[in-house]
Amino acid sequence: MQRLRVLFCAALLLHACTATSDSAPAALDSTSDTQTHDTSPDVADVPSPDAASAPDLPVAQTCEGEPLVFPDPGPGQVFLLGGSFAYVAGTEALVQISVTAGGTAYPEPGIYPLVTAWDDEGAAPKAVFAAFETNCTLFGCDSSYLAVDGTVTVHEYTPGGRFRLSMTNVQLVEAMREEDYNPQPVPNGERLCLTSFAIDEAAPAANPVAPSPPEPTCVTEGNGQLVGHNIADVTWTNCLGEPVALHATCGEPGALELFATTGWCQACEVWLADMVEEHGGTLSRQRVGEQRPGRDLLILLGETQYGAPPTQDYCLAYAEAKNIDPTMVVIDSSDPPTNVPAIEPEGWSYDAVAFGTVWSVMNPFFHMPAPDQPGYGVPWRAILNRSNMAYAWSDMFDGRTAEDVYDALLPP
Repeated sequence: MQRLRVLFCAALLLHACTATSDSAPAALDSTSDTQTHDTSPDVADVPSPDAASAPDLPVAQTCEGEPLVFPDPGPGQVFLLGGSFAYVAGTEALVQISVTAGGTAYPEPGIYPLVTAWDDEGAAPKAVFAAFETNCTLFGCDSSYLAVDGTVTVHEYTPGGRFRLSMTNVQLVEAMREEDYNPQPVPNGERLCLTSFAIDEAAPAANPVAPSPPEPTCVTEGNGQLVGHNIADVTWTNCLGEPVALHATCGEPGALELFATTGWCQACEVWLADMVEEHGGTLSRQRVGEQRPGRDLLILLGETQYGAPPTQDYCLAYAEAKNIDPTMVVIDSSDPPTNVPAIEPEGWSYDAVAFGTVWSVMNPFFHMPAPDQPGYGVPWRAILNRSNMAYAWSDMFDGRTAEDVYDALLPP
């Protein structure tokens, strides 16, 4: 995307290409191995969670290897991506920490296990992924480490308040990013010990929802753009040049997922390849519905691999190369751009070319870190209730996964 610097695209971690600005952080402090950010009290000063809220998990008392003095990456930000809450800080020194809420809206206080990979739906309930990297540039980092053992405690997650997490005696192992950007431990790699690390950051405000229940039937012109609203009808063109209306299956039971992708998104490539494999080598709306009755899927293609608006020829080549039925892939690129309002800060907005059509009727729930930076990644996923085209979920909305939503909308 223009004016954005892609720092990482963790296919199995966050399912998104997360973007941040080109601006450099404040000078790095390499003298301390205990990090806190902002001016709030240290996480270590927060009382321990009640025993009832903390799972009974093994606690590491020590860890192997040389103590790691990790440079302070500077202030970080908390994002909501792919059913997990992602903390990202720094550019030269990069910290990535993702916390799943275990099917609930927000992480609860307690001790969480560490995982070294994330599956497509964040299936590890109530878990933390953590990676620490140094000497990073746009093209990668000189050193990468995964947290594999230790004590990780979520002390607080209050929407619009604070996100407070601490890590103690964390065992780090040397890692290397694969082609899909998912870091993997290096066999017989270096082992380091991170004695302590803490996060105390502002948490995103709770996302707004429709003030009243949706209408029981579809509303052609829509009655809003938030979760809980009946979404207005729009029409795209698929790779064969045919019109595809959002409301084409209106009134049918089940769920319609919208999957927004680009030609440059590696995380999207992984997700789509898995879907093709799961559906017998060819992905189509019919096969999606046969595998799980009531489920439907449209793929929204917003950009080429060069960030340009996709043509019909490009769309067709994209679908055929991936063994995807070209009738289920639609082009979503707006000229002129669509002005998309941010959830926060109030009054900010983003001019979207890619996905401007869908975002003209469905709020993607941007929390913008800076002007012209929407603070989102692709793939962007959203689910509607087909019976009335009510907006049920997006992966920027809360800590639930797509599977949580499907379980609520589809028959068992």
